[in-house]
Amino acid sequence: MNAGFFKRAFSTLLDIVLVITVVAGSYLLLGQRVIQNQIPNFAIVYQNYQEVVEAYNTDLANAKEDYNVALTLAGEDEDLQAQALADYTSIVDRLNAQNQLDIAPFNTPVLKYILNSVYFFVIGYLLLTGIYTLAMGGKTVGRRMLGVELAGAVNPVSILLHDVVLKAFVPLFLMIVNLGLGLMVAAIGLMVDALLINGRRQNGTLRDMILKIRVVNAGTAERIQTYRPNPPKQVLTE
Repeated sequence: MNAGFFKRAFSTLLDIVLVITVVAGSYLLLGQRVIQNQIPNFAIVYQNYQEVVEAYNTDLANAKEDYNVALTLAGEDEDLQAQALADYTSIVDRLNAQNQLDIAPFNTPVLKYILNSVYFFVIGYLLLTGIYTLAMGGKTVGRRMLGVELAGAVNPVSILLHDVVLKAFVPLFLMIVNLGLGLMVAAIGLMVDALLINGRRQNGTLRDMILKIRVVNAGTAERIQTYRPNPPKQVLTE
């Protein structure tokens, strides 16, 4: 029997949480230190960067507080309200311009640190997901807990394509290129999966159909070989 959308979704979510937990742990234990060591004097640079950001945020908060006080003092006087807004806008513009100058020396090292951290998580997630899925033969912890399994043309290549390349690599790659585009594609893909699983008799997503794989309730995989229907019976004619 084919597994429903929510079973499949929650089994995937459990596996994602498991893999991300391992990747995050490895980042905290080793990865973060390695990335920081690639940036000269990172500790000092990052401390100075945080001080600049904190000072900027404090100045903005003070400017906002002064603006609120000026509005209170202005009462119903529209001219004083307009003057208060003009003064506040002028101060914010000056603070923004000064902040751009103050933060400029830190942009390159901090951006490098952030990007390398993102790459660590993305590459680590994809590699660990591939190793984990192949090592389990597609019978991941999430699938076992939710009682689902793969059936049909299941082999190491199809598992890798199904669970890593089409399910994870494509949306993550798009998110790196353009976060908005990646999130949009991921959301559309999730909706299409839900419609196909709940709306089709075969209960299969696009990647299922491409790779001739079905996700079924545990214990029914051995009865399912492929998506191909039985060939029509030949009728003998005289």
